[in-house]
This record gives sequence, C-alpha cells and structure tokens, in this order.
Amino acid sequence: MSADVAVSSSGGDAEPEGCRKDAFGGGRLLTELLVAAGRHDETAFARFYELTSPWIYYLLRRRLRSTARAEDAVVLVYTAIWQRAATFTPLNQSALTWVTTLTYDLVES
Repeated sequence: MSADVAVSSSGGDAEPEGCRKDAFGGGRLLTELLVAAGRHDETAFARFYELTSPWIYYLLRRRLRSTARAEDAVVLVYTAIWQRAATFTPLNQSALTWVTTLTYDLVES
C-alpha cells in the first residue's frame, strides 16, 4: 500500500495526489459510492476505496508515524467502512468527512 505523493503542503509534508479539490471524483460521487457500499455493492466499495485510500493512508501515516502500522490500519479502516457504510447519512455530513472521522476514531481507540 502506498499513496501517490505529488503535492507539498505549506508545512512541507507531502500530500497524496487526491488532496486537490474534487480529486476524489467530487462529493456527489463519493456519497453515491458510500451509500451503495452500505447496500453491500462490492463494485461501489472498490471504487470508493480506489478514490479515498490514498487520503486515508496519508492521514494514518502522519498520525501513526509508521508505514507498517499505517498499512495495517488501512485494512481496519476499510473493514469498518464496509461494516458501517449503511449508517452513513448524506444529509448530516460528506462521505469524506464521515470516513475521515471514522479513521481518527479507530486510530484513537
């Protein structure tokens, strides 16, 4: 597991390519994919993973300060996303916010 690194933030830390505005395919696409994943649509979940995993890996790598631990945590995060996707409510928050919050909740617990 590795994130494509192409952009540098103002703090000098490299950010994954997907950090650019709408690089995730847009909010609507992520919402549609996450809702479909909540209905156990494996194809939608695979596409959601493809679009969001560089960002989630980046967050985990920064938080855990270990490539190996971040790679292991990605598996846990996406397992949790698959199991909890049906609880996502698009009216309350964006799909990316929901996944980012879930990621931080899992890492901190």
